[in-house]
Amino acid sequence: MRKKLNPPNDVPKLAGTIELIDALSQETLAGIGAVARLARMAAEAKKSVQADEQAVHQALGLIEYMADDLMERVSNEAERVGCNFKEDRHA
Repeated sequence: MRKKLNPPNDVPKLAGTIELIDALSQETLAGIGAVARLARMAAEAKKSVQADEQAVHQALGLIEYMADDLMERVSNEAERVGCNFKEDRHA
């Protein structure tokens, strides 16, 4: 059950949470993009030069970890202010 919000008192709290979620998203997604670009470059380099497959594997694992971590952090912040998404599994 979602917490009932008290709009006049919750606006600053919600604004702060949105700002934090935005910062978390920008920071993590920039990192994911950088790692993905490196992995793509390594995969493309493999066409002419033997690329380090372990490094590409590690980069893809890092992308997965960063995405999962961001999802958890954003969900935690949304839950903190009573606005987290709950998937309806009975649909």
